[in-house]
Amino acid sequence: MEDFRLRVFLTAAREKSFSKAGKILYISQPAISRHIRELEASLGAPLFRRLGNKITLTPQGEVYYQQAKR
Repeated sequence: MEDFRLRVFLTAAREKSFSKAGKILYISQPAISRHIRELEASLGAPLFRRLGNKITLTPQGEVYYQQAKR
């Protein structure tokens, strides 16, 4: 499951949209949101700033993104 959450995170970060990530991964936007919330809870830090239907990485999210790409 953790590997899939990592894919969800990387896709959402790259696309800057949970909806677009959902379309790419063939899962619903609410499922994307749930995976991200669970990942944030397990890491103890917010990874995204939500701005309407756009998202941006927080400083913690940027660090995690750089590590996750490896």
